This record gives sequence, C-alpha cells and structure tokens, in this order.
Amino acid sequence: MHRIAMAGLLVGVLAAASGSAHAEPDLGAQGQWIIGADRLSPLLSYARTTQDDNKGASITTSTTSVALFWSGSPQDFYDIPRLGIDYGIAPKITVGGNFFATLPMSSKQSATDAGQTVTTDGDKVSAFGFALRAGYVMPLGPTLALWARGGLGYARVGTTSPRNNGDRYNSLSQLGLNLEPQLVISPGPHVGIMVGPVIDVPLTGTFHTERTDNNMTTSEDFDSSQLHIGINVGLIGWF
Repeated sequence: MHRIAMAGLLVGVLAAASGSAHAEPDLGAQGQWIIGADRLSPLLSYARTTQDDNKGASITTSTTSVALFWSGSPQDFYDIPRLGIDYGIAPKITVGGNFFATLPMSSKQSATDAGQTVTTDGDKVSAFGFALRAGYVMPLGPTLALWARGGLGYARVGTTSPRNNGDRYNSLSQLGLNLEPQLVISPGPHVGIMVGPVIDVPLTGTFHTERTDNNMTTSEDFDSSQLHIGINVGLIGWF
C-alpha cells in the first residue's frame, strides 16, 4: 500500500510538471519542491538490534537480507517505504523530511474443528515514523547528481496480541541519526531514480511491553537500539 500510494502521487506530480510552461529546472534549484518515494526497495539491509534489561543482561540480534521490495516485517522499520517531501531553500540546498504510517483496521483468525468454526481476534501491528533532514545537491552531469542528505528520524512499531484472559502489547521505538548519500539518475525531465547507501545510527530507544491478566496490567521498559546499514532504491519527481 505504501508503494502504490507514493507511486500514484509521483505520477500526479510528474504530469503537472510536464504540463508547465516554465523551463525545466535542475534538481536542487531554489524554490523547487521534490516529492519522493524514499527507501522503496532495500536491495541490501543489515540491522543489529540490542535490548538491555538494565540489570546487566542484554540480547543482540543481527540480520542481513537482500530484497527486491520491503520484507514486510514492521520490526525492520528502517526498510519501510516512506513518502519524502523536500524544498530548495537556496541553490543546491534542500530541507524536508519523510514519513510512513501503518494503521491496523482488523485482524481475525478462524479455526474449524468437527464442523464448528471459532473466530478470534488476531495480532494487530501498527507502525509510524517521520524524519527531518537537510540536503545538498552536487550535479555530476546533465542526467546525474549526488544528493547528500542527513537528519534525525523517529520510528515506533507496536503489536497487540489478544488473549483469553487479557491482551499483550509490545512496542519498539527509536530516535536515530539518518545519513543518506543518494545518487540520482534522471531518465527524463523532472523525474529521477535514487540509488545509494543509508546509515541509521541509534541515539536512544525503548522496548516497551504490557501484559494484562484478569484486568490487571503490568508493564516493563528496556533500553533498545537498532543500527541499520543498507543500499536502497527510490523514486523522485520535482517541480
């Protein structure tokens, strides 16, 4: 759904831009709007997540993946496709950000045994994130540019698991430093393909868990951090 919505928005932007009577601006011109489908495809992704119970015990999990599109796991929140919006405040200098959101509507699970079907609620996963950034565009040729971007980003993923005697809820949130030096290849006017590395450095993070049993709720918080390094592909349009 993220990819479909962002691709549709880009088509609209490019259609409006192509119908404009003004001269075609280069990427990074002052007063220019840039709309992008950021991190559309994580070609290579490495993530190392560490959780500390603040009592001397910790768990570290490392994962490496190669994918044409997003793996579908919201816990890999740095690989979730997102909508980017940037503005040229001066020649070659941009400011902006990106965001993503996944809101669960319903989740049901049915089991049939001896002709009887029982339907129960299933797990619901929500994800939300946004980032603020600044960038610098360095032209490398008529159809090639380096767009170096960096800023701060926040992401939160939560899972609600219904149980007969009460719900279970886990969430992972993190504030991190995002570095994205992107090579922009322009196959036509006002459109570009972004390819390049992404580095996400954790600054602070929390793993939160809640458990409800017989109307009594207990919760715990643990320190958490996720370091992410990868190579991503995205799409942009500008006007």
